[in-house]
Amino acid sequence: MTEANDNVIAFKTRDQLGESSAPIQRIRKHECGHTRGVLVDDKARTVECKACEVKLDPIQALIIMAHDYDWTWLYQQKKQLQKDVNELEDQRSKLKADVAALKRKLKP
Repeated sequence: MTEANDNVIAFKTRDQLGESSAPIQRIRKHECGHTRGVLVDDKARTVECKACEVKLDPIQALIIMAHDYDWTWLYQQKKQLQKDVNELEDQRSKLKADVAALKRKLKP
């Protein structure tokens, strides 16, 4: 080897590894929002992202969980409000029909 190549490590290609090797999953840190859950090691007092296996600051993990909780709560609120709106629209339609029926009865 030449002096320039002494610090270079050659990795095996996929063909050299064969089909029995596990596929490589590439998840870059900037692509992972760390929202798929965390692994907590209470003895080592560390937190790790389940998706990309990056060590997280415990405070950052709390922020992520709080943010996820907020979005979950907001989504549930949105569903309930949409249900309420649909029920009110049904009641409005029924009341409009009742008013129209009463107007027809009152006309001579």
